Amino acid sequence: MKAQAWIRIWISIVSLMLIVGCFNYIVDPNGFNRMIEIPRFNKIKANHSDAMTIKFKMPLLRQGNWDNLMMGTSRIGVLDNDVLNRYLGGRTFNMEQPASVIPVQYDSFMYAVHYNKIKSVVYAVDFMSFNENRRLNDDYIELKSKLRSFNPLYTYDIYFNQKTLKKSLKLIVDNYRGKIKPSAMYLKNGRRVYQNHIYAFEHNTLDMQKNIDGTVRVWFKENGYYEHYKYSPKYMKQFQDMLKYCKEHDIKLYVYISPMYIDFFNALGQSDLLDEFEHFKSELAQVTDYVDFTGVNPISVNIENFWDSAHLRLDKTDLIMKDVINEPNSRLDFGTWVNKDNVSKHLQRQKSQYNKNYNLSAVLENK
Repeated sequence: MKAQAWIRIWISIVSLMLIVGCFNYIVDPNGFNRMIEIPRFNKIKANHSDAMTIKFKMPLLRQGNWDNLMMGTSRIGVLDNDVLNRYLGGRTFNMEQPASVIPVQYDSFMYAVHYNKIKSVVYAVDFMSFNENRRLNDDYIELKSKLRSFNPLYTYDIYFNQKTLKKSLKLIVDNYRGKIKPSAMYLKNGRRVYQNHIYAFEHNTLDMQKNIDGTVRVWFKENGYYEHYKYSPKYMKQFQDMLKYCKEHDIKLYVYISPMYIDFFNALGQSDLLDEFEHFKSELAQVTDYVDFTGVNPISVNIENFWDSAHLRLDKTDLIMKDVINEPNSRLDFGTWVNKDNVSKHLQRQKSQYNKNYNLSAVLENK
C-alpha cells in the first residue's frame, strides 16, 4: 500500500476519534464537565461523576489552588464548601469519597497535600470506613498506583472510547423520551449535589420515610455497607498517620462524627454492631478529640434536616460547622466534645438514648 493511502487511513482514524471525543464531551454522560446542557438532549445525567470519584476529583486537586479540605464519606460530601470558606478563609475542596474505607481516604489525602498548600482539614470520620472487610471502591482499585505515585490524572481520555459513546447515545435517547430522572452529581469544588432529592422536593414527590428506610437497608442489609463488619486497628493507625502529618505540617485539623437521623442511630442500637460502634468511638478518642453529633439531639430528631437517614441537607451545614470549628471544651449547640477522659461517660449516656421499640428487622424486610 502506498504511503499516501496509509496517511489517508490514519487521518480518517484520527478524525473519527476527534469526532467521537467532541461528541462525548458535548453530551457528557458522566457529568464531568457540564459545559453544555440542553433539555431533552443531555441535561439530565444518569451515569454521574460520583461513580468515578478519583477520576473526577484528582485532576481538580492537582491544580494546586486549594487551601482547605473536607474529608470523609458522602456524609460530608453533601455539605457546603462556602460555609467552610467563611469560617476558615481561602478555598475549600470537598474530598469526600463515597462509601470509602480509610486506605482510599489516606491515599487521596496524600495526593491532595502533595499538590496543595493545605491549611485546614475538616474530617467527618465514619464508622463504616474502619471496616476491614469493606471492599475498596472500583475507581480506586483502577487508579491506585497512579494515586500513590502522585502521577498526574486526567479526564480527557474518558471521551475517546466506545463505552462512553454508548453511554452518550443512551443518554440522548432517554432524555428525549423523558425516561430519565436527575441523579447525584459533583460540582467543580468536589461537593455532591443530590439533584434527585431536590427534584422530588420541588415536585412534591419526596417521601422522606421511604428515603430513610431505604438508606437504613443499604447499610444494614445482607451485602450492605456494614456486612461482615470488623473494626480494623490497622485502619485506625493509618488515620492516625494522617493526624500526625497534619501536626507535623502545621495543618489545623477538625474531627467530628456526622449527625445521623434518629432511625439510623436506633438501627445501630438494634443491630449486632453496637459493641463495634462504641469500640470505634472509644478508639477514636485515644488518638484525637472529636465532636460527636450522633445520638439524640435537635439535629438528629428533626426529619427536615435530612435527605435520608445519613445525609444532611445543604442548608444545614452551618448547624454543625459552628460546633466543629470551635475551641475544645466550649459550649456546643448540638454536638458533644469527646476525648479519652470523657468517652466512657459519653458512651454510657448514649446507651440510654436508643429507642428499644425501633424495629430494624421490619425495616429490612419491608423492601
